This record gives sequence, structure tokens and C-alpha cells, in this order.
Amino acid sequence: MNVINETRSSHFYKNLNSFTGSQNIMNENNYVPLPDDWSIVITDIKGSTKAIEAGRYKDVNVVGVATIISTQNACGDAEIPFIFGGDGATLFIPNEKVEAVKRSLAFSRANAASEFKLQLRVAIIPMSVLVKNNRQLLIAKMFLSGKSSIAMAKGDGLAFAEDLTKKSDDYLVGGHLASEGSHQGLECRWNPIVSKKGEMISMIIKVNLPPDQASEQYHQIISKINEIVPEIAPVTKNKLSTAWPPIHLFKEIKAKHRGVKKYAAYIATASLVLLLTIIVKLTKKNPNSLVSIYMNELASNTDFIKFDDVLRMVIDVDQNQKKEILEYLEGLEKNRSIKYGIHSSVEALMTCYVQSKTNHIHFIDGGSGGYAMAAKMMKAKQLGPA
Repeated sequence: MNVINETRSSHFYKNLNSFTGSQNIMNENNYVPLPDDWSIVITDIKGSTKAIEAGRYKDVNVVGVATIISTQNACGDAEIPFIFGGDGATLFIPNEKVEAVKRSLAFSRANAASEFKLQLRVAIIPMSVLVKNNRQLLIAKMFLSGKSSIAMAKGDGLAFAEDLTKKSDDYLVGGHLASEGSHQGLECRWNPIVSKKGEMISMIIKVNLPPDQASEQYHQIISKINEIVPEIAPVTKNKLSTAWPPIHLFKEIKAKHRGVKKYAAYIATASLVLLLTIIVKLTKKNPNSLVSIYMNELASNTDFIKFDDVLRMVIDVDQNQKKEILEYLEGLEKNRSIKYGIHSSVEALMTCYVQSKTNHIHFIDGGSGGYAMAAKMMKAKQLGPA
């Protein structure tokens, strides 16, 4: 009875037991139903492909991450699950926070339009709608380090919710709301993570099998990719660039400030980052320094692998590893077991959400289009001949 009561409270996710290790992502025992008195929030950027083609993918990433941060800030102590998708996000919120989240995302939408010239779309679908249509949505929590974790989600309710937003405007949040929010916690203080092996590949993989077989197939895919690329994490302490000034710092400032305040905030933040850069260079080789400990935590706290009824990964590979992965995925696709999309770049982009020294998440995407371009490739396959 206690478990049922907890899962129906605003602290459902906060109280959810976490698991560790990518090998456990598909373990059914780690997933629990999203409570009926919660809602699904879907954010995306209209016309993101044009922005990407214009070389503005970091802008797209920043706006996508900003929607996560403004939503969590609006929810306060109610810790919420969220999954970053590159050009948007999927989030899950208690119904009692819906009105506050609408106002907060109105702030994010106004900021996207005024500072980034991007059109942000927001939809909110009550979980009760999914229940009424016999759809399922399950949530899991993967522990990273410190106080940091990331969410995983599965079930036919995810695709159903996305389809609702495409077929009807009923769930779209209009632009008439008063804007009241904050992107406090968003940071863009690390330069792009350059591949050490040759390429950063962004992959999206969708298994086309019955649910009872799909989980095992996903598990096999994760295991195989880990076997091909043993050092799978794309971010390590040694890959973090401390060059100053960070090339995307002003994007952080634009997400947080408007008008002339931006310029004063940029000078102040750039000065602080310069001081921190000097400290990092002086102390990061000492494994016991606070800087070294934080940088190791940062590398652990990236969302380079995640699951939201499709498997998403950004990994650093050499040519042989990439070839082996592609041959493996091609074989599965020829057997009609999966569809996949992949995009290669020389770097990965990292946008950060820092709540405290022990609670920080670092959102990873491939450069020059990353997940968005991988999704475009997969969509083209789905529309074309099998």
C-alpha cells in the first residue's frame, strides 16, 4: 500500500529506487508505471532542421535543455523525470504543477523567440488520457554519481502521446499565457568535446519486435556495442577543453538574461570562468583536488546513453569500431528487427544543468545535427521501402 500511495504523490520520482549500469537499462524490474495523476510534457523546436543546416545546432540544444531546466525549476522540490532528445525533450510532471509549468515554459518559449529566433512548441498530455486509451508508460531511474540520475521510459504511451500532439492542437500550450520562469542552472562553459578516436556518432535505434522480444533485443544491442567499444563514454576528464573563453558561453547568457543585462552578465561570467579555468589547469592533475573530483563526476554524469522506447547513444569511435557497429545494425535491419539512424561528427556538444556541486547533469549530443540528423535518417527509412 505504501508503494501505491508514494507513486501517486508529487514525489513519485524522488522516491523511485534507482539502478546502475547500462546493462540494466532493459531490466523490467526497474520500471514502474507513471502515476495516473501526472502528465507528459513534450517540447520541440519547429523548423529545427533549417537551424541545423544554418550551423545553429548548439542554439537548438540550448533551447531544448532550457525547457528541462525551466520545468524542473517550476516544480521545485518535486523531482521530475526528463529525457533530452536534441531538439527538444520529454518530461513528466505531477498534475498539481501543470499551471506553474505552463507559465515557466511560456518564459522558455519567449526566450527562444527573442534571443535565439527559434519557435518552441509545447504540449502537455494528462496520463489519464493514456490510461483511457489503454496505453502504458513506465519510468525507471538510472543512478550516475553523487545526487545525479537520469530517467528512462518505455511503453506504447510515449508514441501515442507524440501522435496526439501531431494530430490535434488540443494539447498544445498556447502563447497567451503570462511568462514566469527561470533558466537558472543552465551552463555552457565547456567547449565541444573533440573525438579522440576519429568520430563521435549519434545513434537512434528502434526495435520492431513484440514487447516480450523487444527488451531482449535492446539488451543484446547494448551489450554488443559495449563489447565493440569497451571505453564507451564519450566524455572523460582528459577530453574536457579548458580553452578560454568558452565558445558557447554567450548562449548561456542569452538563455538567462534579456536586453542590455546580457552584456554585463557576460563580462561577469566570463571573468569567473577565466578564474576557474586557471584553477582547473593548476589542479586537475591532482586526483584528490576538488577540481579533479568534479571533472570525474562530470564525465560520469552525462546522458550519452538513454532509452525512451528507442535507444539513443552518442559514442566516440575509430573507423574499425564504426564499421563493426554499422555491420551489426545493418544485419539486424535486414532481418527487419530494427530501424536505425546514425550521424557522424568530429565532436560532441555538451550543455549542462548544474543544481549543486553534487547534483549536475550534462546533456550530450553529436555535433552538426547529432540526434536530429539521426532521427531524420531513421524517418526516411520508415517512410521508404522496408
